[in-house]
Amino acid sequence: MRVMPKHRRLVVGSRVFKVFEYKKPFNQETSDDNPILCALYSQKRFEFYIAGERSVNVWNARSGKPTRCFKNCVDSDITYMALDKDHRKLIIGSHLGQLKVFDCLSGVMINVLEGHNEKRAGKVRQLGSDESAEISFIGYGDDDLTIITTGWDKTIKIHRDDRDEQKHAYENVMRAKEMCHRKDIISADYFHQMGLIATGGRDNNVRIWDYEKMKFESEIRAHSDEVTTVKFLKPLPLLLTADCKGIIYIWSLPIEKDWSNNCLLMFINKASVEDEVAISAVDYHHNQAKGEHFIILGDEKGMVKILDISELLKKNPKLKP
Repeated sequence: MRVMPKHRRLVVGSRVFKVFEYKKPFNQETSDDNPILCALYSQKRFEFYIAGERSVNVWNARSGKPTRCFKNCVDSDITYMALDKDHRKLIIGSHLGQLKVFDCLSGVMINVLEGHNEKRAGKVRQLGSDESAEISFIGYGDDDLTIITTGWDKTIKIHRDDRDEQKHAYENVMRAKEMCHRKDIISADYFHQMGLIATGGRDNNVRIWDYEKMKFESEIRAHSDEVTTVKFLKPLPLLLTADCKGIIYIWSLPIEKDWSNNCLLMFINKASVEDEVAISAVDYHHNQAKGEHFIILGDEKGMVKILDISELLKKNPKLKP
């Protein structure tokens, strides 16, 4: 009999060889033994995917119990995760720019995408520096079956969600745009209905791109610090941007794409009268029938705040889903 603490397994050998896996962490007061770097919730599978270092723990949302664990998914810390359209695949990006696709049920790796530490000169792949490769965003292109990724290498890539053993990973890159910002891209979001990608960089700017043609559409220069969050408030044509000082803007997006961005709201997130706190997580709840329009903010002090923007939308009746 042998205990394997690293893998949480008990190996027993007799006439029958058995391997038991125990699910409880070593520290009973926490949900993971490692610092949680990012988390994801699947409404279709009723599961939470929680990434700590290089592994992902899967929790059942109904029972609150861990169900399975994907060990050593990548070679460095996981920085971003996303699900495909049907929530059957988990796409993982790492600090060193790796991109891998896993089966949500079995945890088996089913595809490897071209990372952001790989650049092509003709047909020759060149590895970039590890410091500028971190994956900062992964989005899924719904019915287009594409995977949108951004990284600290200032590049946006759109990959075909397809596994063909006869093809190299770079052959599944449908289109890419380099040097999208003057400095690292550290935040991004994708709005399928409007066909737009928004990116935020260390150069304090927000840029908006056409998804189909990878064409630059507009730039927002309202922030004086690094833009740590960009979030489309789907399904409304609104874009939320926030910087490392906790200053938040909400912008209306033109339906006809004449690109006159209008600021509808400015909000400063504060822990006290003097202390400004950066936003670390944003979500949006929209119910048109009930007139519910809430922005949920989580900040670096551990506070969760809810902003009701219903009155804002009533003053702008042209803002429709």
